[in-house]
Parts: sequence; structure tokens; C-alpha cells
Amino acid sequence: MNITAPVPQSTPVNRPRYQTASSALDSAIAHLSEPSVSFTRKDIYEYVFPQGIQKFDLAELDREIKTNQQLLPLGQDRFTTVQALEREIATVKQWMKEPDFSRHLLETSKLGNKIR
Repeated sequence: MNITAPVPQSTPVNRPRYQTASSALDSAIAHLSEPSVSFTRKDIYEYVFPQGIQKFDLAELDREIKTNQQLLPLGQDRFTTVQALEREIATVKQWMKEPDFSRHLLETSKLGNKIR
């Protein structure tokens, strides 16, 4: 039997996704702030390191988190963005402008049943 095992140098590891911690963080912010007004540092880590392999390490990502202009800290490890807050405010204003709409949502949702 003539089997040749692969040599590590002949099969380089392809690091997925991002080239820099900054671009990874920007992508995470865009992704995480869309469905929710706030998110945690853990959420960022899980988005950026899905398989644990990147071209940068956790310390570099933490530096980017600390200096990123988009992130607004809400506590020790929770963040939001100006855009997410603006969306939330616009939603509340819309609800206040159309009280029948919000009442209808509460009446037809499980949340409405729990509030009453």
C-alpha cells in the first residue's frame, strides 16, 4: 500500500471571513443591531469567531470594541448604536401616533394576553 500523508505545509489553513478585527466588528455591529436595540460582548464574539479561527486574536477585537465610534456602552458588557436607538425611537413614535395599531398588536399577541 502506497499512501502519502499530507504534510502541514502543503495544506494551509484558510482563515474564513474577515481580514481585520475592525471589519469583523463592523459586520457584527450591522448584523446584531438590526434585530435588537442592544447586544452583548459575547454576542459579538460568537458572531466574529464562529469556528474560533480568524487572522486576529481576541485582544485585538477587544481593542476595536473599546475604540469603535459606533458602539455606545450600556453597562459592563452590553452595547447599542445610535442607529439602533433611532430605529427604536421611530418605532415608539409610530406606536404613539397610531394608538389603535399598538392596541391591535397587543390584542393579537401572546404578550398582550400576558400583560392583561
